[in-house]
Amino acid sequence: MRATSPAAVAQIESSIAHLGFAAFSLIDVARNLRTFLRDLRSLSWIFGSLALAVASLGIINTLVMAILERRREIEC
Repeated sequence: MRATSPAAVAQIESSIAHLGFAAFSLIDVARNLRTFLRDLRSLSWIFGSLALAVASLGIINTLVMAILERRREIEC
């Protein structure tokens, strides 16, 4: 079935579902794709934040160890 305007798609889908048939539209595909991309973006943010935290701890560890090893030189 083809709708004349995007605004009528929801009404046509509900009418078809009321008749007992499964309705599927490109609006559903776009909504599912948007949800998938939002979830992927959230996972990317989490992964990036975790990588940044681990890298920060590595830098802090390196600097602290450099200071502790050269403490005598720094105190003089």
